[in-house]
Amino acid sequence: MLTSKRVLLSATLSGFLCYGLLMLAGEPPAWLPVHGDVLRALPGLIFGLLVLQIETRGFGRRIAVIMACGLIWYAAFKLAGFMVADQQKSTLLACGVAGGLAAWLVSLVVRLIKPRRLSLLAMLMAFVAGTLGGCLIGEALLESDLMPWTHALLIAGFIVWQAGVGSAMLLVDELGADDPHA
Repeated sequence: MLTSKRVLLSATLSGFLCYGLLMLAGEPPAWLPVHGDVLRALPGLIFGLLVLQIETRGFGRRIAVIMACGLIWYAAFKLAGFMVADQQKSTLLACGVAGGLAAWLVSLVVRLIKPRRLSLLAMLMAFVAGTLGGCLIGEALLESDLMPWTHALLIAGFIVWQAGVGSAMLLVDELGADDPHA
């Protein structure tokens, strides 16, 4: 299967899984002996596992990408919460900033780990996609009660973030725009 199709399919699957995990993290069931914070870090690990490691060679590099994604995802989640709770920023702004910053950090990790370095254009594309996905998630979180369309907006936010960020970093090779010297 072409890398582009694998990335989009993996990002879509990852987006649904991440949405489900974060819904579980809100109120973990009693039968699940895992703290909510662990569940909040898992989406980043899943994104790294299903999407980013596709074109990464070497076991150590794959593990590094997956672990970095988990840590960055968790830090972005905490940053958005801090901006809303402690700094009185809007949810939309907080999620957009956290999404964009997380996308940029993930692309920086990929730039440092990937054998063929990522271009600055790809990093910018990842930042824009991450900001857009974060804004979609923030818009969904602004609603006081989760209606069916709100759940769809949350899932779309995860898929846009993951497909956009993954595509910017992995498909840039296919587009011929990956210049390691940019």
